[in-house]
Amino acid sequence: MGLPSLPFMRGSGEEALAKGEIGFSSFVIKPWYQQLTRAFPKLDFLLDTIEGNLQEWRAIVESYRQTN
Repeated sequence: MGLPSLPFMRGSGEEALAKGEIGFSSFVIKPWYQQLTRAFPKLDFLLDTIEGNLQEWRAIVESYRQTN
């Protein structure tokens, strides 16, 4: 699409990507979906998916910590 990107969007490897995803998901995505599920309770399964994704990203970060 030719859109410009900011430095934080480029990252510097998988660990940086994982940390960025954890931050974005924790502070933007999860709170947004928490409010959405308050209005539409049948969508609460989405929070489980988000938490599962966060666990996967945390596992990636932890694997880097163990190897360093």
